[in-house]
Amino acid sequence: MRDWTKVLVGFAIGLIISYFHWVGLIVGGLAVGIASRNLRTALAAGLAFGIMVWLAFIAMLSVNGMAGKFFAMSPLSYLSLLLTVVATTISASITNFFSRPVSSKT
Repeated sequence: MRDWTKVLVGFAIGLIISYFHWVGLIVGGLAVGIASRNLRTALAAGLAFGIMVWLAFIAMLSVNGMAGKFFAMSPLSYLSLLLTVVATTISASITNFFSRPVSSKT
């Protein structure tokens, strides 16, 4: 499988799980981080995943007619964007920290 295909599968898995529970943000971040080749692409994929989940959340609020009320609580809407993006980006970066080979200096 190509790298971007793996990232898209990670996006889909994380989006499906995050529809039901917030742990999907962490799982999706980990999934796109594992599929990435290096730390830079893992951070970009985690950031993109976080923004995509937040936009899906806003779309769900719009369908239910609650987006206006959500944005009226402006600190909460900013906080939800911040927490979503930070959680997915950090969880995507963690996988690359532990997957690097350890060099032993003797």
